[in-house]
Amino acid sequence: MDEFVVNETITVGDPFTYDYAYWKTGTETVTNNRIEFVAEDEYSDRLDDSIMLPSASAPVAFERAGVVVIKPDTVTSVNVSYFRYPEKPFCDYYIDVNGEIQFLDVGDVHTWVDDEIDSVGTTHHAGDADWDSLTTELEFNEDLHLEYVLTIISMAGIKLDKIQLTQYAEEIQKK
Repeated sequence: MDEFVVNETITVGDPFTYDYAYWKTGTETVTNNRIEFVAEDEYSDRLDDSIMLPSASAPVAFERAGVVVIKPDTVTSVNVSYFRYPEKPFCDYYIDVNGEIQFLDVGDVHTWVDDEIDSVGTTHHAGDADWDSLTTELEFNEDLHLEYVLTIISMAGIKLDKIQLTQYAEEIQKK
């Protein structure tokens, strides 16, 4: 799952937004003090508590309306680490002049002929700009592929364990 971990340094000024699945860690870059991620109501409670009051030596982060806020304002740069969401997979296609769906791989470029329809629903003609495939593959590491396949086929009502699936895949590769 390491491919989903993002580590970056952020210059704090205005609050920043991130499409993160789970906050892992954050540290202030100058002092390397840990930034604690708290709920906004807990942050508000800490403002009235002299011991828990956010400070340069004990900064906090919280989310407000989809924006990550770092306090106190004296913190100017932070190192953050979080799990990002994987890209949403998409299988791009077009409908050819015979009404058949033609799937496009990642990186494919299609040259239009008259009366073909793209995956958005637009009809094209010869001479229209080439179509760059919008296909996005699953981002899961290869060691998760087996788990992913087992989950999908179990949803279809097929119950196999890892050994059975591996044996079945080996039989198919022999053919």
